[in-house]
Amino acid sequence: VRHLECTEHGGLVVASHSDGVAFLDSREATAVLHVRGQGQAYSACAPGHALGTLAHTLLVCLGHRLVYYDLRCLGMHSNGPPILQEWKLPTTAVGLDAVSSAGLSTTGDFLAVAGCKGGETVFVA
Repeated sequence: VRHLECTEHGGLVVASHSDGVAFLDSREATAVLHVRGQGQAYSACAPGHALGTLAHTLLVCLGHRLVYYDLRCLGMHSNGPPILQEWKLPTTAVGLDAVSSAGLSTTGDFLAVAGCKGGETVFVA
């Protein structure tokens, strides 16, 4: 496990690991779903913590992609939660964080920064 992220979505904990992402129910201490085979997940970030309004969303760095998930339908799809948006990264991402974009951006509710191998940084809004 590379990173654990607690979400505000019903006690859901997300574990990023070398073969994907695991969604865990912290109330029941059980695994809800494993999303495998989409690349190594180096980091995950729940923007709802920074914003208070996006508690049902999750950003995950999967290999050369930054994936924005909708967690409201987590248990309804065997291949993982629905993808709201996806960005291609120049190299493998190794770090991720998000902040509220209030007053900074007119394109979305958050600004995310993915740190990639080789020192490249990608900003998304």
